Amino acid sequence: MKFHSRLEALMVLGLNESADEDAIKSAYKNLVKLYHPDVRQDAASARQYQAISEAYEYLSVHTIPDGMAVWAAAGGDNAQNAGHRIFGTREELNNMKSRMKRREEYARQEARGDINKRARVEELSQKAREARQERVFNEAMDKIHTERAAEVMAQIIQAYLQDGAGK
Repeated sequence: MKFHSRLEALMVLGLNESADEDAIKSAYKNLVKLYHPDVRQDAASARQYQAISEAYEYLSVHTIPDGMAVWAAAGGDNAQNAGHRIFGTREELNNMKSRMKRREEYARQEARGDINKRARVEELSQKAREARQERVFNEAMDKIHTERAAEVMAQIIQAYLQDGAGK
C-alpha cells in the first residue's frame, strides 16, 4: 500500500492527526501483536499486517508533518507543545544560541591568534634576515680588515727590509 499523506498512514493505525510519536509507536506495537502472521495466518490478516508495517515505516520517515511549523506558529491546538517537538524548548533554543555564540567567539579568537602568529613569524623572519645580513657584513669587514692588515704588514716588512738592506 502506498501512502500519499501522513493522515492516510495514521488512519491505518487507527489514529487522528494530533497523534504524536509515542502514540504512533504504541498503536503500531498493539496492532502488530494482533495481526502478526505468527498469531493469525489468514490472508486478510497478512494484508492488514503489511499495511500496518508500511504505515509505520511511512510515519517513521515523515516524522514532521507538512505545515506543522506553520500550524504551530499560527497558534493551533497544543501549538506550544508542537513547537517544542519541532524546534525544542525555549531553554534548549537559548542553550543552542549560547553555544553558537561561544563557537563564534572561539572562531574569532582563533582567527586573531592566527593573525598574531603570522605577524610574529614575519617579525622573526625579518629579524633572522637582518641578523644574517649583519653576519655577512661583519664577515666581509673582517676579511677586508684582515687583507688590509696583511697589506700594511707587508708594507712595513718591505720598508724594514729596505731600511735594513740599505745600511
